[in-house]
Amino acid sequence: CHPGKVLEGTRLTIQYVFPEGYEFSIRTPGTPPRWKEYEEEMDFVWARFVEAASKPIIDFDEVKKWILTMTFFWYNFMPLSRGTAACGFIGLMAMFLAVGFSMTEEVPKGEQVDWEGILTADSADFVSVIP
Repeated sequence: CHPGKVLEGTRLTIQYVFPEGYEFSIRTPGTPPRWKEYEEEMDFVWARFVEAASKPIIDFDEVKKWILTMTFFWYNFMPLSRGTAACGFIGLMAMFLAVGFSMTEEVPKGEQVDWEGILTADSADFVSVIP
């Protein structure tokens, strides 16, 4: 929707807390302007997915790009609670199944798709690293 624009994602923080020492935390801001930005991006991506999925002959690479782009934004938005990343992965699988593609391989051991999304600044980069 807005090429090159970086939306505020999940924050990884380290703070010194006296007297215990350092505290590592993961924070996801829940501000109305941030929610609106993600809503615009995800609405745009969803519309492109629906267009690609509605073609008489589905182009797997195009559909995959929009599914992974939606997943990237979901992982960076994640406003809910524990289990949100799992819901995002289930959504990814459901979108593939909705267009007739089933995942035949598992996520490689030691990799987490949500962290790939959180630690990647751009959706195109995320799409390129997920097989």
